[in-house]
Amino acid sequence: MTHGSWWYTLAVVLVVAVAAAAQALSGIGFALVAGPLLILALGRADGVRLAVALSLLLNAVILAGTFRHARWGDAARLFVPAALLVWPAVVLTSHLRADWVLATAGAAVLAGVGLLVSGKRAHWVDRPVGAIAAGCWPGRARSGRSQNASGRARRRRSP
Repeated sequence: MTHGSWWYTLAVVLVVAVAAAAQALSGIGFALVAGPLLILALGRADGVRLAVALSLLLNAVILAGTFRHARWGDAARLFVPAALLVWPAVVLTSHLRADWVLATAGAAVLAGVGLLVSGKRAHWVDRPVGAIAAGCWPGRARSGRSQNASGRARRRRSP
């Protein structure tokens, strides 16, 4: 596909629409579906920025429609640890090589998929400590992705 053709634009719009539907139906999936194509179409930095911006917009629209049913206590238990750990994780990942950060993030995703496929259930996840633990990991994962998306680690290795 070449940039500027109408069907290239149509393909990107359709993938974003499918990703939005996946997010609205399941609660996950927008960045997983739309992110790779947006990065391919726009480049790493702009693709990640647009995926994050569209994800924020989509989540705001969904929240506006379900505001009265939101579980604010659970949201706080997710948000607080993520907010507290994102900056230390940014500092840590800024000192690591990009390939190590990406390999660690990829291994974490594969481990998570393996746990889901295994069908094993951790009962502590249903308690408040589970929400806190869930809030801790995404803060670290996001900091690694944003650090690599900006290219700081890539520039650090350049002569």
